[in-house]
Amino acid sequence: MSVLRFSASTLVTIILLTLCAILAPPAFDLPTFDESGSIRSGAVPQFVVAFTALLSVIIYASDLLDFYKSRASSLLSSDNDDEPTLRQASNVGVPMLVILAAYIFAWHYLNFAITTIVFFFSTSLLLMGKEKLTRKTVSMSLITAILFSTGVWSLFTYILKVPLR
Repeated sequence: MSVLRFSASTLVTIILLTLCAILAPPAFDLPTFDESGSIRSGAVPQFVVAFTALLSVIIYASDLLDFYKSRASSLLSSDNDDEPTLRQASNVGVPMLVILAAYIFAWHYLNFAITTIVFFFSTSLLLMGKEKLTRKTVSMSLITAILFSTGVWSLFTYILKVPLR
């Protein structure tokens, strides 16, 4: 694992834990269960905050171990051609931030399903790269985006009874 990947992992972990620290107080102020034992609106935010914090720490620990293992093995061989450069990382990172900002902005004006389909589809295309873009992969990404978005919308609307716009 390169220093660039480990630095990115460290930064993402710090951002996620900071967001969890900011979102935890209001999430845990919401009611989780009512008198009959039914799940209330506070259960989902509490679950998301707790598991995001837990998973970010677990993934960071895994990345830390990989980083130290790769540093030890790199002393034996200097083959790091598959590691991304800063230019390659910014060629994906900057457009990803633009797509995310557009998604957040569009969500205020359009409904959840449409914006999430477009976001999921465009993110898939960006992460696939130009060399893997074929008619089949594009159509599979679109189908996956539609199924995922409608599935999440249905889960929140019909099962959790939390309507999404």
